Amino acid sequence: MSDHQSNELEAEKSNPARSFYQRQLPESCLSFTSDRGKALFRSALADGHLESFFPLASQLVTQHEPSFCGLATLCTVLNALGVDPKRVWKHPWRWFEQDMLDCCRPLESIRKNGITLAEFNCLARCNGLALTSRSPPIGPPEDDPIGYQKGLQEFRSQVATTTALSSAFLVVSFCRASLGQTGTGHFSPVAGYSAEEDRVLVLDVARFKYPSYWVGLEDLYKSMIPVDPASQRPRGYTILSYSPFLEHTNCLTCNPNPPSITRINLNKSSWAILSRELGPIIESMKLEPLPIAIRKIHDYISTGLAKIPNPIEIRSGLESEAQNLFSQISSSIHLLVDDKQTDEIPPILIIFALAVLPSHPHALDLEFLEPELAYLRSQLNALGECCSLENDHEHPQEHRCQCKTS
Repeated sequence: MSDHQSNELEAEKSNPARSFYQRQLPESCLSFTSDRGKALFRSALADGHLESFFPLASQLVTQHEPSFCGLATLCTVLNALGVDPKRVWKHPWRWFEQDMLDCCRPLESIRKNGITLAEFNCLARCNGLALTSRSPPIGPPEDDPIGYQKGLQEFRSQVATTTALSSAFLVVSFCRASLGQTGTGHFSPVAGYSAEEDRVLVLDVARFKYPSYWVGLEDLYKSMIPVDPASQRPRGYTILSYSPFLEHTNCLTCNPNPPSITRINLNKSSWAILSRELGPIIESMKLEPLPIAIRKIHDYISTGLAKIPNPIEIRSGLESEAQNLFSQISSSIHLLVDDKQTDEIPPILIIFALAVLPSHPHALDLEFLEPELAYLRSQLNALGECCSLENDHEHPQEHRCQCKTS
């Protein structure tokens, strides 16, 4: 699942004097830069099975954390496919970075445990990619030789097809130990195929540990069979491509010049928790006056946010605009807050409450908030769009959410 075992990592942390500089590849893996590795590269290039290499190599990143192999792999693929995240990385540039891929799981959780193949697929789907994912049959090959051979041949066919393309990429989730490497579960992209020697080129995103290498295709397939303890399923591989149909479901979507001063500070996981608990509260307030409804939302958020971050924040660089907006809210506070209550509700939480509450017949004095609320609601809707297609049988399986299959 991740490129380490948590108990091993804790042991290393307790012994800071011990450190490592890379690992030696096992004999089954040929270094990309070795003489034989270069010969395989030339052969694969001549055969047309290195088309994936050039876009992937130009965007290959090193994972930021021991458990970020899945995020680093997906980040590499998204940038190699030229997907616009519609989100600023460092002003004024929009670009995918590993820390941005938190729409399905909080980063702190991924930092501790990594991600499963199903969660990787969910992240890919959330960020606008179409995918096809496969896993080997559960159990050793001799338990189901027909199923094993069928899966192996399909994998070989998919590797041959995708490595001849620059518009679709194959990612493997495998057990390092099965290849004689140190570590457990790992993700990396496949960038080339030598049909002559039946070897694939793996661009390892843990570049501090192993270089890119050629490995036997069947060995790599077998390394997907060991069950991931987190999902209780074999690992596998995913073929990713850019899908215009899915662009609107990008969970990170926002305009380069957003029409809002505030933004939702939730990912899909935390919004799922919050919306599930807020749902009954909001349902019970349908006939309540607006000030009472806002007060109840505020009271819940004030006491129930220990498990999730603050749901809304001011966009960086727009602090002065936010103060002007808050002043406008204060001038209309009689419409929003029951003056019998002595404790003050922060204006930013009033905005969030209005965004999640059903539309009220607001007084004309509140029309200035409508553009802000409309944009916040669109952000909240985007957080749920990945799973909204889970049962949508009008579209192919690869267009549906994968986050609940683990």
